[in-house]
Amino acid sequence: MAGMSSSPWYHGNITRLQTEQLLQEKRIKGSYLVRASENIKGAYVLCVWCDDQIYQYRILPTAAGKFQMKYANHVKGDMYTNVAELIKSVSTHGLCCPLAHPVSATKEDEFDTDDEDDDDRLGSVDSSTGPSHDQARQVLSSRLNQMDTSTLDRGFVDFVNNYTTALMELDYHADNARDMTQLRTLVEFYGKPLKREADHFLVKMKVLQCLFDMSKNPVQKFKPPRVEADILLTDLLKTLANCQNECRSVEKSAFNFFQSFNISGTAPAPVESPIATPPPDQRKSDPFLANTNYQPSDLIDSAILSAPRPVVAPPQLAVYQPQQFEVRLEGRNVVDALKSNKMKLTVNVTAGFLTILKPGKDSEEIVTYKHDTIAQLVKSRDNNTRLTIAFNNNKKKEYSFEHAKKREYFCQLVQSMKLHHSDSTEVEQISVFVGTWNMGDASPPSNFMSWLLGEGDGIQRDKNIPFMGYDLYVIGTQESSLSEKEWLTRLKTAIKMITPKMNKEYHVVTLSSLWGIRLTVLVKPDHQNKISNVRTSSVKTGIANALGNKGAVGVSFYFSNTSFCFINSHLTSGTEKKIRRNQNYHDILKGLNLGSKNLSVFDLTNQFHHFYFLGDLNYRVEWNVPDILEHLRRKDYDPLLEYDQLKTERKSNTVFVGFEESAITFAPTYRYEIGQRGMSYSYRKVKKTKTRINEPSWCDRVLWRSYPGTYIENKTYGCSVDVVTSDHSPVFSTFLVGILPTASTPSSSSDKQNITITFKEVEATIMTSMCGKNFVIEFHSSCLEAKVLSKTNVDCRVLDNKEVRPIWKSEQLPEMTPIFPDVSFLEDQHILLAIKNEESDEYYGECVLEMKDKFTYNYVSFSTILIHQGQKTGQIKGQMHMKAKNEDLYGSARKMRTYELISFDDPKPRPGVSDPVPSKGAAPTSAAGDHSRMKSAGIGKMRAIPWPKDPSPSLVAPKNLGPMLLAGPKKVGSFKSSEPRSAVPHANNSHSTTPSPQDAPPRCPPPPLPPPRAPSPAIVDNMPPPFSKESSTTVYEVNSPPDISKRAPYPSPTRGPDRGPNQAAGGPNHSANGFSLEELEDVPPLPLKSKTNATSIGVCSPPIIADEDDLYDSIRKPTTISQWLMDLCLPQYIHGLVDNGWDNIDFIKDMAEQDLIEASVTDQSHRKRILASIKNM
Repeated sequence: MAGMSSSPWYHGNITRLQTEQLLQEKRIKGSYLVRASENIKGAYVLCVWCDDQIYQYRILPTAAGKFQMKYANHVKGDMYTNVAELIKSVSTHGLCCPLAHPVSATKEDEFDTDDEDDDDRLGSVDSSTGPSHDQARQVLSSRLNQMDTSTLDRGFVDFVNNYTTALMELDYHADNARDMTQLRTLVEFYGKPLKREADHFLVKMKVLQCLFDMSKNPVQKFKPPRVEADILLTDLLKTLANCQNECRSVEKSAFNFFQSFNISGTAPAPVESPIATPPPDQRKSDPFLANTNYQPSDLIDSAILSAPRPVVAPPQLAVYQPQQFEVRLEGRNVVDALKSNKMKLTVNVTAGFLTILKPGKDSEEIVTYKHDTIAQLVKSRDNNTRLTIAFNNNKKKEYSFEHAKKREYFCQLVQSMKLHHSDSTEVEQISVFVGTWNMGDASPPSNFMSWLLGEGDGIQRDKNIPFMGYDLYVIGTQESSLSEKEWLTRLKTAIKMITPKMNKEYHVVTLSSLWGIRLTVLVKPDHQNKISNVRTSSVKTGIANALGNKGAVGVSFYFSNTSFCFINSHLTSGTEKKIRRNQNYHDILKGLNLGSKNLSVFDLTNQFHHFYFLGDLNYRVEWNVPDILEHLRRKDYDPLLEYDQLKTERKSNTVFVGFEESAITFAPTYRYEIGQRGMSYSYRKVKKTKTRINEPSWCDRVLWRSYPGTYIENKTYGCSVDVVTSDHSPVFSTFLVGILPTASTPSSSSDKQNITITFKEVEATIMTSMCGKNFVIEFHSSCLEAKVLSKTNVDCRVLDNKEVRPIWKSEQLPEMTPIFPDVSFLEDQHILLAIKNEESDEYYGECVLEMKDKFTYNYVSFSTILIHQGQKTGQIKGQMHMKAKNEDLYGSARKMRTYELISFDDPKPRPGVSDPVPSKGAAPTSAAGDHSRMKSAGIGKMRAIPWPKDPSPSLVAPKNLGPMLLAGPKKVGSFKSSEPRSAVPHANNSHSTTPSPQDAPPRCPPPPLPPPRAPSPAIVDNMPPPFSKESSTTVYEVNSPPDISKRAPYPSPTRGPDRGPNQAAGGPNHSANGFSLEELEDVPPLPLKSKTNATSIGVCSPPIIADEDDLYDSIRKPTTISQWLMDLCLPQYIHGLVDNGWDNIDFIKDMAEQDLIEASVTDQSHRKRILASIKNM
């Protein structure tokens, strides 16, 4: 090791962040250490603390096997035979300061022990000896001493003891299992008596077989077996296998013999055999049946033979029968509301139709919609029983269900219907089951189907929805006692029982093990050809990182064009071992070899579309047991989760940065009395030296992390309550995941699209004390031919020697051309950014950006965190643009994906957001639900209501006000809707954009609208009669009607090119309780701001405002940042403020002008308007 094995200042493969932490704790000038380089194999880095900064010097190997030190951008000529000699030579000159205080490396035995109760099988080991045969001898000797062997043959015990102390060294260096001659000799020696008994047993089985098998001649002599002086282990195993086969054959012959005889002489009715016997070919390949244990008493005792054996019945599965829902039609005017609005919706999944039945006095009105005419289902966030059904003809109908569960059931059925009748050859969405179970070295029960069905405690599968089996099963187990083949057979048998209609069994993607840690992935047979690039890897994190009792097994693969990675882990146990568990996590991410070589610079979690981490993570509830039990009796889990170590560590960004976990609504999964559940927690463990307390905890978890813009929905998260063979409960979590389409063939017009990827004003904030200030950005993407480098940053600010802030302008950022310039292809792509320091040649953080929302007319702002080796290292923000020469590509319609069928409405409009009703063939962008996440533009909805009539004609809005700006300066158009409570119109561009300040549109959509208030009695008394039904005059709703007596008449702006002619209108429509809804014909634009009077043209315009600072007084008080900026007609700054931490309206009172500048509010008049509104608020 380059002469450093005994050097106290050498720290091996610690990370740069760990290096900074060690030197910052020391904080003495001249403190130093040496670590291995992260990027260059065989190189090292000398790190020195000087003047509150850390200086790094690279030590590079030469072709001659010597070492040189690199200072800044030049290499010193001196060469040294080893690193220790180099450090000694340069310690007093050539550096920022003399090397005076070496920072000693932490010894492994200070933190590398693992003495939890579930590790008693390993015993205590001195880890300082390192991973060698001496350490293996210590483990075996310790385990043997813990065994009670008093009832065994003393000769055998002495033989085993001799093996663990002396003979095992010969087997330690064996190349494979068959070369372990000493262990094989031991087994063969003690297998001789068993072999002789087994031979005699086989002869007796032949007698019974001849007795019952009518096809055999009973006249034959049965010879005793010959005695063999020596046996081989293979002969013994073969004989034992023959014993099992003979047992099966005798049972079958005897059963058939008795069935063939009947006292009445008639053929008996078919009766199932007590033991179902598979055909011989299946028996050979069925390890579950092949490993079944039989004792001779099972064949002799007739009571056992005649006793009924329990048969596990498959679950009662729902079928796709037409389902009917009673609903109420919403969104109608007052006159129609007095009529009956109860209806019935029927979903026929098999036929592919949605039927709407409206009862009448004389007859029923029935309307049927085919599955492909349903465009989208939009759930209301404000009312969990309301649902809007949007059809391809731009019509919408809003209904109220009896309760939220009915609405959810309806949505799932409609989605199942569209999936069932989809004629697409692409798989757009799959269901994924992820399960983890610490089996406790015990054999699993015969029935664990509730786990695989997602039933038990917590968020469970809806049993009303037909169960067709999950597309992908990912099963992680720890402390597994079964062989791989036996466990696989049991899994397949259980899955077959819960999916009896499937003719083919699931295909095994992989089965990988590390000691008792096992990961099994199975896929539906219809999808097995879509799986590719399967890779497996494992990491040991047990004692001295050499034993596999703790560690992880991982697998990565592609499903079509979507990449997945699953890691099943078993981390260090013990409440006090939290820091060690954190280190296990980072060691696993660093040690697993599952990613692409081209992306090796990136954190493993940034290399896959969907990344799952599951297993017995062993994080505990760090609280006293009596209080824990008291809350558990009340099923009050939230206070306990405040003390959950995993949640506290995630909040501090120590581990699982950027991961998600569904809400925990189930009881702690550890530590139960075996065979019991409920409140039967066995929290006290009495050991030889002490009593250990194991607090009831959520040790078994499932977390995930996905690329932005991808679709993933967590449907269930809970644990089984009827699988009680272990002290852990099995945990399940199921997902719906969107699948990217396979690469399409380039069209003839693709080359003409001329698309480029550009960035502008990128700024990173990196948490580091390193002194280097020169950084570059690497751009990686599957749509690029190769990685692309930026130029060195133009500026770099140092903040308190704890952060550096490099900045790149447009001149330093590259313009990239995709290899396949097709919009439909690029919308599903992502671009990965890595920030690299030029002085140290090491990476300081990585991130992933989506391209889906970047196809706009202007640059789109982005902001996200930087991650390196599993830890948060800072933030990055900037502007990105997918620039197309042909501007017609912006907002071009694309095919709707199945997972976009169900979405939520958004009562808070955002700039450039489209209507949830898609045009024919277009796919609207959906917002995420409660347990789903699709990081793309949300869906906004606004409504219009009549305003009370005023004698002044200038307050009446004309019927047609012309076109309205929708998504940007290029998109102008008008719209009409025949449905009440209309949303903003659907623009061709279905993606939300955030224009840069200088490209801000001249006008913005009207502000969001709250429920109407009832007018004062005085206003109600003076109200004129309501509008006639033919009237269609509408204005936007505000909190209350304006007090006309206190304001000057509205001026009318000069008619512009986008305004319609002046038209007459009728009076408003009222009711005693407020203002009713009218059907929306045309939505007027927000009038242009004007401080001067203009010729009145009879349009509804804003009141005269003496000063722009008083603008806020004329509008209502907002409740969110988005609403506030929309009211100020400054929506282009929403993302900039939110990305800089101003995401709560209650905290903006502390906002200063500098904060606005940092949020990219470059216009001084806009800053003045924002600050004035805060003051008036």
